[in-house]
Amino acid sequence: MKYFIAILLIFPNMAWAASEIYTMGTMIEPFELSDQHGKLHSIDEYINLIIFAGDRKASDIVHEALKSRNDTYLSAHHTVYILDVSAIPSIICRMFVLPKMRKYSYSVLIDKKSDTTHMFPRKEGHVTLFKLDKMLVKSVEFIDSREELPRAIKKAGAS
Repeated sequence: MKYFIAILLIFPNMAWAASEIYTMGTMIEPFELSDQHGKLHSIDEYINLIIFAGDRKASDIVHEALKSRNDTYLSAHHTVYILDVSAIPSIICRMFVLPKMRKYSYSVLIDKKSDTTHMFPRKEGHVTLFKLDKMLVKSVEFIDSREELPRAIKKAGAS
């Protein structure tokens, strides 16, 4: 019993951390993030799909799928794209990454400190898709090709 208590004292947040990852059936609280231009966006009950990239390869997949789209494509489909840049040193992000993204024709919502996206499931080299119904997670899917993304966005916009 002493060892069990000692383990709980040493690792008090282990069970909490594992249970906080968004999964099917999770209700996500509305939140806000700024895009690459500094404009604040609300993620609320009007969003049907969250596209999330947690690493460089996933970000490249999303960019390849969206680079030819116009600036209203995602919003017209009730979709947002969120990128976690917390692993990039802030000076590199400020000097190189954000200026490059400002040239994109679509909005990229930026999580600089992983404050919001730490609860998003991720799979290395894969884009995470959250299909939502009034902020209730209906499904979580991982994709690894740019061809799959437009189909998922079109389906979300039809919901």
